[in-house]
Amino acid sequence: MNIKQYKKFKFQYNDYSLLNIKSEYPISYIAIFFYDAFRHIYKSGTIKFINKLKNYEESGINSEMIELNLEKQNNLAYISEPYDNSTKKITPEINDLIEKQSTIELCHKNFIGYTILTQNNLFYLFIKWKEIIDNKDPFFLLYLDDNDWYDVEPFDTQEAMEQFIVDHTKIDDDNLITNV
Repeated sequence: MNIKQYKKFKFQYNDYSLLNIKSEYPISYIAIFFYDAFRHIYKSGTIKFINKLKNYEESGINSEMIELNLEKQNNLAYISEPYDNSTKKITPEINDLIEKQSTIELCHKNFIGYTILTQNNLFYLFIKWKEIIDNKDPFFLLYLDDNDWYDVEPFDTQEAMEQFIVDHTKIDDDNLITNV
């Protein structure tokens, strides 16, 4: 397994924070979502929220900084910036999509920044993130592997996390790692 992108987190002040807030996409959308919106999901019950998503009772979640929308027919999850953060020109077609709140279509039109992952990967991240919060692991790494799967790995020390990154990154001209 090789890491393509990553974000490092540290437990401090009774919460997790990014060790480096440099924006690198697409992984930054995942990091922002969990940093901004997961507290609400965790407090209301992570498993309960996953079941609502799986049973079509919820199609996503919006927060001030990020949005989650599910495309049920293709088993995909879109994590995107809110459309009001876009600096692109609003055409009549885009305005119509905004009025209809068609966030996924706004993503398809590249009007807003986003990342896509499978719903199974998203639900997996919910469970892993919950475990990390429950365990109050001092450090953890959010990463995208060479199979385009997002994962998190907890660590007792920053040194162990750094060594994991070194052990799982391969730098060559065709496959550059994003160090964030």
